[in-house]
Amino acid sequence: TVAGGNEYGSNANQLASPGGVTVDTNGNIYIADTNNQRIQKWAPGATTGTTVAGGNEYGSNANQLKYPNGVAVDTNGNIYIADSSNNRIQKWEPGATEGTTVAGGNGAGSAANQLASPRGVAVDANGNIYIADFYNNRVQKWAYLSQSVTFAALNDRASAAPAFAVSATASTGLPVTFSSTTESVCTVTGTVVFLTGAAGECTIRATQAGSDFYAPAVAEQSFAVKDAQSIAFGALKDRANTAGSFEVTGTSSSGLPVAFSSTTPEICFVEVSTVNMVFLNANGTCTIEATQDGDATYLAAPAVERSFEITDPHAMVLGIGDTVMHEGSGPRAKTIAVDLGVSAPFADAVCVWWRTADVTATGVDKLITFDGTQDYMRMGVSKKKFAIIAANKTIAKLSVKVNFDTAIEADETFQIVIDKVTTQTGGKCVWDANAVTDSRIKVTRAAGTVTILDDDTPE
Repeated sequence: TVAGGNEYGSNANQLASPGGVTVDTNGNIYIADTNNQRIQKWAPGATTGTTVAGGNEYGSNANQLKYPNGVAVDTNGNIYIADSSNNRIQKWEPGATEGTTVAGGNGAGSAANQLASPRGVAVDANGNIYIADFYNNRVQKWAYLSQSVTFAALNDRASAAPAFAVSATASTGLPVTFSSTTESVCTVTGTVVFLTGAAGECTIRATQAGSDFYAPAVAEQSFAVKDAQSIAFGALKDRANTAGSFEVTGTSSSGLPVAFSSTTPEICFVEVSTVNMVFLNANGTCTIEATQDGDATYLAAPAVERSFEITDPHAMVLGIGDTVMHEGSGPRAKTIAVDLGVSAPFADAVCVWWRTADVTATGVDKLITFDGTQDYMRMGVSKKKFAIIAANKTIAKLSVKVNFDTAIEADETFQIVIDKVTTQTGGKCVWDANAVTDSRIKVTRAAGTVTILDDDTPE
Protein backbone atom coordinates (compact mmCIF):
# COMPACT_ATOMS: atom_id res chain seq x y z
CA THR A 1 0.00 0.00 0.00
CA VAL A 2 1.43 3.35 -1.08
CA ALA A 3 -1.61 5.53 -0.33
CA GLY A 4 -4.66 5.16 1.89
CA GLY A 5 -5.32 1.78 3.49
CA ASN A 6 -6.58 3.48 6.63
CA GLU A 7 -10.26 2.64 6.14
CA TYR A 8 -12.89 4.73 4.37
CA GLY A 9 -12.68 8.38 5.36
CA SER A 10 -11.77 11.96 4.52
CA ASN A 11 -8.67 12.49 6.64
CA ALA A 12 -5.35 13.24 4.94
CA ASN A 13 -4.29 9.59 5.35
CA GLN A 14 -7.61 8.19 4.07
CA LEU A 15 -9.44 7.75 0.77
CA ALA A 16 -13.10 7.16 -0.08
CA SER A 17 -13.76 4.93 -3.09
CA PRO A 18 -10.80 6.13 -5.24
CA GLY A 19 -11.69 5.90 -8.94
CA GLY A 20 -8.47 6.77 -10.80
CA VAL A 21 -4.72 7.13 -10.35
CA THR A 22 -1.65 8.43 -12.20
CA VAL A 23 2.04 9.07 -11.43
CA ASP A 24 4.21 11.99 -12.55
CA THR A 25 7.88 11.90 -13.59
CA ASN A 26 8.97 12.56 -9.99
CA GLY A 27 7.07 9.58 -8.60
CA ASN A 28 4.24 11.60 -7.04
CA ILE A 29 0.92 9.73 -7.00
CA TYR A 30 -2.30 11.56 -7.97
CA ILE A 31 -5.55 9.89 -6.87
CA ALA A 32 -9.12 10.63 -7.91
CA ASP A 33 -10.65 10.35 -4.41
CA THR A 34 -14.15 9.96 -5.81
CA ASN A 35 -16.44 10.10 -2.80
CA ASN A 36 -14.35 12.80 -1.13
CA GLN A 37 -14.77 15.01 -4.25
CA ARG A 38 -11.05 15.71 -4.40
CA ILE A 39 -7.69 14.84 -6.00
CA GLN A 40 -5.03 13.75 -3.53
CA LYS A 41 -1.28 13.95 -4.18
CA TRP A 42 0.94 11.50 -2.31
CA ALA A 43 4.68 12.12 -2.49
CA PRO A 44 6.98 9.06 -2.62
CA GLY A 45 7.12 7.46 0.83
CA ALA A 46 4.50 9.83 2.31
CA THR A 47 1.99 8.62 4.90
CA THR A 48 -0.57 11.32 4.11
CA GLY A 49 -1.83 13.01 0.99
CA THR A 50 -2.33 16.66 0.03
CA THR A 51 -5.45 17.94 -1.70
CA VAL A 52 -4.42 19.54 -5.02
CA ALA A 53 -7.87 19.91 -6.62
CA GLY A 54 -11.43 20.00 -5.29
CA GLY A 55 -12.01 19.17 -1.65
CA ASN A 56 -14.70 21.85 -1.42
CA GLU A 57 -17.65 19.49 -1.11
CA TYR A 58 -19.89 18.15 -3.84
CA GLY A 59 -20.71 20.75 -6.54
CA SER A 60 -20.22 22.20 -10.01
CA ASN A 61 -18.41 25.46 -9.24
CA ALA A 62 -14.90 26.02 -10.61
CA ASN A 63 -13.39 25.06 -7.24
CA GLN A 64 -15.52 21.92 -6.86
CA LEU A 65 -15.69 18.41 -8.26
CA LYS A 66 -18.58 15.94 -8.47
CA TYR A 67 -17.50 12.32 -8.19
CA PRO A 68 -14.16 12.57 -10.04
CA ASN A 69 -13.25 9.21 -11.57
CA GLY A 70 -10.09 9.80 -13.62
CA VAL A 71 -6.91 11.88 -13.36
CA ALA A 72 -3.88 12.69 -15.56
CA VAL A 73 -0.83 14.98 -15.20
CA ASP A 74 1.17 16.60 -18.02
CA THR A 75 4.88 17.48 -18.08
CA ASN A 76 4.16 20.98 -16.75
CA GLY A 77 2.36 19.65 -13.67
CA ASN A 78 -1.15 20.52 -14.89
CA ILE A 79 -3.80 18.13 -13.54
CA TYR A 80 -6.64 16.91 -15.79
CA ILE A 81 -9.69 15.48 -14.00
CA ALA A 82 -12.60 13.42 -15.33
CA ASP A 83 -15.31 15.24 -13.33
CA SER A 84 -17.85 12.50 -13.96
CA SER A 85 -21.14 13.81 -12.60
CA ASN A 86 -20.42 17.30 -13.97
CA ASN A 87 -19.85 15.76 -17.43
CA ARG A 88 -16.67 17.74 -17.94
CA ILE A 89 -12.87 17.61 -17.88
CA GLN A 90 -11.28 20.11 -15.49
CA LYS A 91 -7.72 21.41 -15.76
CA TRP A 92 -6.03 22.55 -12.55
CA GLU A 93 -2.68 24.31 -12.91
CA PRO A 94 -0.01 23.81 -10.22
CA GLY A 95 -1.00 25.69 -7.06
CA ALA A 96 -4.40 26.75 -8.47
CA THR A 97 -7.44 27.08 -6.20
CA GLU A 98 -9.92 26.37 -8.98
CA GLY A 99 -10.05 24.58 -12.30
CA THR A 100 -10.92 25.44 -15.89
CA THR A 101 -13.20 23.38 -18.10
CA VAL A 102 -11.22 22.15 -21.12
CA ALA A 103 -13.67 19.53 -22.47
CA GLY A 104 -17.40 18.97 -22.10
CA GLY A 105 -19.22 21.10 -19.56
CA ASN A 106 -22.22 21.43 -21.88
CA GLY A 107 -24.53 19.07 -20.02
CA ALA A 108 -24.80 15.31 -20.42
CA GLY A 109 -25.22 14.27 -24.04
CA SER A 110 -23.74 12.65 -27.11
CA ALA A 111 -22.99 15.73 -29.23
CA ALA A 112 -19.37 16.39 -30.18
CA ASN A 113 -19.13 19.06 -27.47
CA GLN A 114 -20.74 16.91 -24.78
CA LEU A 115 -19.75 14.07 -22.47
CA ALA A 116 -21.82 11.60 -20.46
CA SER A 117 -20.23 10.64 -17.15
CA PRO A 118 -16.55 10.56 -18.24
CA ARG A 119 -14.62 7.99 -16.19
CA GLY A 120 -11.03 8.23 -17.45
CA VAL A 121 -8.67 10.86 -18.92
CA ALA A 122 -5.19 10.98 -20.47
CA VAL A 123 -3.10 13.73 -22.07
CA ASP A 124 -0.32 13.34 -24.65
CA ALA A 125 2.89 15.33 -25.20
CA ASN A 126 1.08 17.71 -27.56
CA GLY A 127 -1.62 18.55 -25.03
CA ASN A 128 -4.35 16.48 -26.70
CA ILE A 129 -6.87 15.09 -24.21
CA TYR A 130 -8.30 11.55 -24.48
CA ILE A 131 -11.53 10.86 -22.56
CA ALA A 132 -13.31 7.62 -21.66
CA ASP A 133 -16.89 8.83 -22.33
CA PHE A 134 -18.66 6.14 -20.29
CA TYR A 135 -22.36 6.33 -21.20
CA ASN A 136 -21.63 7.27 -24.81
CA ASN A 137 -19.49 4.15 -25.19
CA ARG A 138 -16.71 6.09 -26.88
CA VAL A 139 -13.27 7.65 -26.40
CA GLN A 140 -13.21 11.33 -27.31
CA LYS A 141 -10.11 13.22 -28.37
CA TRP A 142 -10.10 16.92 -27.59
CA ALA A 143 -7.26 18.44 -29.54
CA TYR A 144 -5.40 21.51 -28.36
CA LEU A 145 -4.58 24.07 -31.02
CA SER A 146 -0.89 24.09 -31.83
CA GLN A 147 1.38 27.11 -31.43
CA SER A 148 5.07 27.79 -31.94
CA VAL A 149 7.76 29.90 -30.31
CA THR A 150 10.12 32.01 -32.42
CA PHE A 151 13.48 32.39 -30.68
CA ALA A 152 16.37 33.85 -32.68
CA ALA A 153 19.88 32.38 -32.57
CA LEU A 154 22.25 33.72 -29.91
CA ASN A 155 25.84 34.74 -30.63
CA ASP A 156 28.80 33.14 -28.90
CA ARG A 157 30.10 35.24 -26.00
CA ALA A 158 33.18 35.73 -23.88
CA SER A 159 33.00 34.27 -20.38
CA ALA A 160 33.44 37.75 -18.89
CA ALA A 161 30.74 39.33 -21.09
CA PRO A 162 28.02 41.37 -19.33
CA ALA A 163 24.45 40.19 -18.85
CA PHE A 164 22.17 40.56 -21.85
CA ALA A 165 18.46 40.38 -22.60
CA VAL A 166 16.75 37.76 -24.76
CA SER A 167 13.37 37.86 -26.44
CA ALA A 168 11.04 35.38 -28.09
CA THR A 169 7.45 35.41 -29.29
CA ALA A 170 4.67 32.83 -29.39
CA SER A 171 2.58 32.57 -32.54
CA THR A 172 -0.51 32.96 -30.34
CA GLY A 173 0.77 36.14 -28.70
CA LEU A 174 0.74 34.42 -25.30
CA PRO A 175 3.63 35.30 -22.93
CA VAL A 176 6.94 33.46 -23.15
CA THR A 177 9.17 32.65 -20.18
CA PHE A 178 12.87 31.82 -20.18
CA SER A 179 15.03 29.38 -18.26
CA SER A 180 18.53 27.95 -18.47
CA THR A 181 19.15 24.25 -18.86
CA THR A 182 22.88 24.78 -18.18
CA GLU A 183 23.00 26.75 -14.94
CA SER A 184 26.68 26.02 -14.34
CA VAL A 185 27.41 28.20 -17.38
CA CYS A 186 24.50 30.66 -17.41
CA THR A 187 21.37 31.60 -15.48
CA VAL A 188 18.24 33.55 -16.36
CA THR A 189 16.29 36.10 -14.36
CA GLY A 190 13.19 37.23 -16.22
CA THR A 191 14.50 37.93 -19.71
CA VAL A 192 18.12 38.65 -18.69
CA VAL A 193 20.86 36.04 -19.14
CA PHE A 194 23.81 36.08 -16.73
CA LEU A 195 27.06 34.23 -17.44
CA THR A 196 28.65 32.50 -14.46
CA GLY A 197 32.20 32.96 -15.76
CA ALA A 198 32.61 29.29 -16.63
CA ALA A 199 33.33 28.23 -20.19
CA GLY A 200 31.02 25.80 -21.95
CA GLU A 201 27.70 25.76 -23.78
CA CYS A 202 24.79 27.85 -22.54
CA THR A 203 21.30 26.68 -23.51
CA ILE A 204 18.33 29.00 -23.02
CA ARG A 205 14.81 27.58 -23.21
CA ALA A 206 11.87 29.76 -24.27
CA THR A 207 8.56 28.29 -23.10
CA GLN A 208 4.94 29.13 -23.75
CA ALA A 209 3.09 27.05 -21.18
CA GLY A 210 -0.12 26.74 -23.18
CA SER A 211 -3.65 27.70 -22.23
CA ASP A 212 -7.10 26.22 -22.14
CA PHE A 213 -7.07 26.14 -25.93
CA TYR A 214 -3.41 25.98 -26.98
CA ALA A 215 -0.85 23.28 -26.42
CA PRO A 216 2.47 24.22 -24.80
CA ALA A 217 5.37 25.18 -27.09
CA VAL A 218 9.11 25.28 -26.47
CA ALA A 219 12.15 26.56 -28.39
CA GLU A 220 15.81 26.43 -27.36
CA GLN A 221 18.93 28.27 -28.45
CA SER A 222 22.49 27.41 -27.46
CA PHE A 223 25.69 29.40 -27.74
CA ALA A 224 29.29 28.87 -26.76
CA VAL A 225 30.83 30.71 -23.83
CA LYS A 226 34.57 31.05 -24.38
CA ASP A 227 37.54 33.17 -23.40
CA ALA A 228 38.12 36.40 -25.34
CA GLN A 229 41.30 37.11 -27.29
CA SER A 230 42.83 40.02 -29.19
CA ILE A 231 45.34 40.53 -32.00
CA ALA A 232 48.49 42.65 -31.92
CA PHE A 233 49.31 43.83 -35.46
CA GLY A 234 51.62 46.80 -35.88
CA ALA A 235 51.42 49.69 -38.34
CA LEU A 236 52.75 49.19 -41.88
CA LYS A 237 55.02 51.72 -43.59
CA ASP A 238 54.25 53.29 -46.96
CA ARG A 239 56.20 51.66 -49.77
CA ALA A 240 57.38 52.39 -53.28
CA ASN A 241 55.92 50.11 -55.92
CA THR A 242 59.43 48.81 -56.63
CA ALA A 243 60.00 47.73 -53.02
CA GLY A 244 59.09 44.09 -53.61
CA SER A 245 57.27 41.69 -51.29
CA PHE A 246 57.58 41.71 -47.51
CA GLU A 247 56.41 39.58 -44.58
CA VAL A 248 53.68 40.64 -42.14
CA THR A 249 53.51 39.28 -38.61
CA GLY A 250 51.09 39.48 -35.73
CA THR A 251 50.28 37.68 -32.50
CA SER A 252 47.11 36.76 -30.63
CA SER A 253 46.73 37.00 -26.86
CA SER A 254 45.65 33.34 -26.90
CA GLY A 255 48.83 32.22 -28.65
CA LEU A 256 46.80 30.83 -31.56
CA PRO A 257 48.16 31.57 -35.06
CA VAL A 258 47.08 34.76 -36.83
CA ALA A 259 45.95 34.70 -40.48
CA PHE A 260 46.38 37.56 -42.95
CA SER A 261 44.50 38.57 -46.09
CA SER A 262 44.17 41.62 -48.31
CA THR A 263 40.90 43.54 -48.53
CA THR A 264 42.31 45.38 -51.58
CA PRO A 265 43.51 42.57 -53.88
CA GLU A 266 43.70 44.90 -56.87
CA ILE A 267 46.43 46.83 -55.01
CA CYS A 268 48.15 44.04 -53.03
CA PHE A 269 47.70 40.41 -52.03
CA VAL A 270 48.94 38.01 -49.34
CA GLU A 271 50.54 34.70 -50.22
CA VAL A 272 50.06 32.49 -47.14
CA SER A 273 52.10 29.62 -48.56
CA THR A 274 55.20 31.82 -48.37
CA VAL A 275 54.95 32.83 -44.69
CA ASN A 276 52.37 35.62 -45.07
CA MET A 277 54.23 37.58 -47.73
CA VAL A 278 52.57 40.72 -49.08
CA PHE A 279 52.99 41.33 -52.82
CA LEU A 280 52.39 44.74 -54.40
CA ASN A 281 50.17 44.97 -57.50
CA ALA A 282 49.58 48.66 -58.16
CA ASN A 283 49.74 52.15 -56.71
CA GLY A 284 47.09 52.97 -54.13
CA THR A 285 46.03 52.11 -50.59
CA CYS A 286 46.77 48.52 -49.55
CA THR A 287 44.80 47.18 -46.57
CA ILE A 288 45.86 43.99 -44.78
CA GLU A 289 43.47 42.28 -42.35
CA ALA A 290 44.64 40.09 -39.46
CA THR A 291 42.21 37.48 -38.10
CA GLN A 292 42.11 34.66 -35.57
CA ASP A 293 39.03 32.44 -35.82
CA GLY A 294 39.18 30.98 -32.31
CA ASP A 295 38.85 27.37 -31.21
CA ALA A 296 37.02 25.32 -28.59
CA THR A 297 38.40 27.56 -25.83
CA TYR A 298 38.67 31.01 -27.43
CA LEU A 299 36.23 33.21 -29.31
CA ALA A 300 37.23 34.62 -32.67
CA ALA A 301 39.30 37.76 -32.15
CA PRO A 302 38.12 41.12 -33.51
CA ALA A 303 39.79 41.60 -36.88
CA VAL A 304 42.54 44.23 -37.10
CA GLU A 305 43.26 46.18 -40.30
CA ARG A 306 46.41 48.07 -41.25
CA SER A 307 46.74 50.22 -44.37
CA PHE A 308 49.68 51.74 -46.20
CA GLU A 309 50.28 53.63 -49.44
CA ILE A 310 52.01 52.23 -52.53
CA THR A 311 53.49 54.98 -54.74
CA ASP A 312 56.01 55.53 -57.49
CA PRO A 313 59.54 55.55 -56.06
CA HIS A 314 60.02 59.29 -56.73
CA ALA A 315 56.54 60.47 -55.75
CA MET A 316 56.39 63.81 -53.98
CA VAL A 317 54.61 64.23 -50.65
CA LEU A 318 53.31 67.77 -50.25
CA GLY A 319 51.89 69.67 -47.29
CA ILE A 320 51.02 73.22 -46.29
CA GLY A 321 52.03 74.82 -43.00
CA ASP A 322 50.28 77.02 -40.44
CA THR A 323 51.18 80.72 -40.11
CA VAL A 324 50.77 83.42 -37.46
CA MET A 325 50.71 87.12 -38.39
CA HIS A 326 50.20 90.42 -36.57
CA GLU A 327 47.48 92.79 -37.64
CA GLY A 328 49.00 95.85 -36.03
CA SER A 329 47.40 99.27 -36.39
CA GLY A 330 48.18 99.80 -40.05
CA PRO A 331 48.70 99.93 -42.94
CA ARG A 332 45.31 98.56 -43.97
CA ALA A 333 46.76 95.81 -46.15
CA LYS A 334 49.54 93.37 -45.38
CA THR A 335 51.08 90.50 -47.31
CA ILE A 336 52.04 87.22 -45.63
CA ALA A 337 53.95 84.24 -46.99
CA VAL A 338 52.83 80.66 -46.35
CA ASP A 339 55.26 77.75 -46.75
CA LEU A 340 54.68 74.75 -48.99
CA GLY A 341 56.94 71.81 -48.21
CA VAL A 342 57.70 68.70 -50.25
CA SER A 343 59.42 65.50 -49.22
CA ALA A 344 61.83 65.27 -52.14
CA PRO A 345 62.74 67.15 -55.32
CA PHE A 346 60.45 66.51 -58.27
CA ALA A 347 61.69 66.37 -61.85
CA ASP A 348 58.93 68.65 -63.16
CA ALA A 349 57.66 72.02 -62.04
CA VAL A 350 54.20 71.66 -60.52
CA CYS A 351 51.27 74.00 -59.99
CA VAL A 352 49.68 74.09 -56.52
CA TRP A 353 46.14 75.45 -56.92
CA TRP A 354 44.82 77.00 -53.74
CA ARG A 355 42.03 79.09 -52.27
CA THR A 356 41.16 80.73 -48.98
CA ALA A 357 38.38 79.61 -46.63
CA ASP A 358 36.95 81.70 -43.83
CA VAL A 359 37.02 80.40 -40.25
CA THR A 360 36.46 83.29 -37.83
CA ALA A 361 37.88 86.29 -39.73
CA THR A 362 34.50 87.73 -40.61
CA GLY A 363 35.19 91.47 -40.47
CA VAL A 364 33.61 93.33 -43.40
CA ASP A 365 36.92 94.90 -44.41
CA LYS A 366 38.57 91.50 -44.56
CA LEU A 367 36.06 89.60 -46.70
CA ILE A 368 35.85 90.00 -50.47
CA THR A 369 33.69 87.57 -52.45
CA PHE A 370 35.82 85.80 -55.04
CA ASP A 371 34.81 82.82 -57.19
CA GLY A 372 32.11 81.81 -54.73
CA THR A 373 34.49 81.69 -51.75
CA GLN A 374 35.52 84.16 -49.11
CA ASP A 375 38.83 85.55 -50.31
CA TYR A 376 41.30 87.70 -48.42
CA MET A 377 43.18 89.10 -51.47
CA ARG A 378 42.30 92.35 -53.21
CA MET A 379 42.34 90.95 -56.74
CA GLY A 380 40.56 92.89 -59.43
CA VAL A 381 40.17 89.94 -61.81
CA SER A 382 38.54 86.56 -61.36
CA LYS A 383 41.20 83.92 -61.78
CA LYS A 384 42.38 80.84 -59.91
CA LYS A 385 45.33 81.22 -57.56
CA PHE A 386 48.38 78.99 -57.75
CA ALA A 387 51.93 78.69 -56.50
CA ILE A 388 54.75 77.07 -58.47
CA ILE A 389 57.17 74.57 -57.00
CA ALA A 390 60.10 74.68 -59.37
CA ALA A 391 61.65 71.51 -60.75
CA ASN A 392 64.11 69.88 -58.35
CA LYS A 393 63.06 72.18 -55.49
CA THR A 394 61.61 71.19 -52.11
CA ILE A 395 60.24 74.50 -50.77
CA ALA A 396 57.90 77.12 -52.19
CA LYS A 397 55.91 80.00 -50.80
CA LEU A 398 52.56 81.47 -51.67
CA SER A 399 51.65 85.06 -50.84
CA VAL A 400 48.35 86.33 -49.46
CA LYS A 401 47.43 90.02 -49.12
CA VAL A 402 45.15 90.56 -46.13
CA ASN A 403 43.03 93.65 -45.45
CA PHE A 404 43.08 94.92 -41.88
CA ASP A 405 41.05 97.30 -39.78
CA THR A 406 41.71 99.30 -36.62
CA ALA A 407 38.93 97.74 -34.54
CA ILE A 408 39.84 96.16 -31.21
CA GLU A 409 38.71 92.55 -31.60
CA ALA A 410 39.61 88.94 -30.88
CA ASP A 411 42.26 87.07 -32.84
CA GLU A 412 40.89 85.73 -36.13
CA THR A 413 41.70 82.80 -38.41
CA PHE A 414 41.25 81.70 -41.98
CA GLN A 415 42.58 78.75 -43.97
CA ILE A 416 44.56 78.31 -47.14
CA VAL A 417 43.32 75.14 -48.84
CA ILE A 418 45.05 73.15 -51.60
CA ASP A 419 42.46 72.11 -54.20
CA LYS A 420 44.72 70.12 -56.53
CA VAL A 421 48.31 69.81 -57.74
CA THR A 422 49.06 69.51 -61.46
CA THR A 423 52.05 69.66 -63.77
CA GLN A 424 52.60 72.56 -66.13
CA THR A 425 51.16 72.64 -69.64
CA GLY A 426 53.51 74.19 -72.19
CA GLY A 427 55.61 75.59 -69.38
CA LYS A 428 52.59 77.31 -67.79
CA CYS A 429 50.07 76.63 -65.05
CA VAL A 430 46.71 76.26 -66.83
CA TRP A 431 43.54 75.69 -64.79
CA ASP A 432 41.41 72.70 -65.82
CA ALA A 433 38.29 72.15 -63.72
CA ASN A 434 38.22 68.46 -64.69
CA ALA A 435 41.85 67.77 -63.88
CA VAL A 436 42.78 65.79 -60.77
CA THR A 437 45.91 65.83 -58.65
CA ASP A 438 48.85 64.18 -60.41
CA SER A 439 48.99 60.52 -59.34
CA ARG A 440 52.69 60.89 -58.53
CA ILE A 441 51.94 63.52 -55.90
CA LYS A 442 50.43 62.81 -52.50
CA VAL A 443 48.97 65.72 -50.52
CA THR A 444 49.26 64.87 -46.83
CA ARG A 445 48.16 68.21 -45.40
CA ALA A 446 45.76 70.05 -47.68
CA ALA A 447 44.88 72.99 -45.40
CA GLY A 448 46.99 75.46 -43.43
CA THR A 449 45.59 77.87 -40.84
CA VAL A 450 46.53 81.56 -40.74
CA THR A 451 46.00 83.18 -37.34
CA ILE A 452 45.70 86.99 -37.30
CA LEU A 453 46.81 88.31 -33.92
CA ASP A 454 44.86 91.48 -33.18
CA ASP A 455 47.22 94.04 -31.69
CA ASP A 456 45.46 97.25 -32.73
CA THR A 457 46.11 100.20 -30.45
CA PRO A 458 42.94 101.73 -28.98
CA GLU A 459 42.32 105.24 -30.34
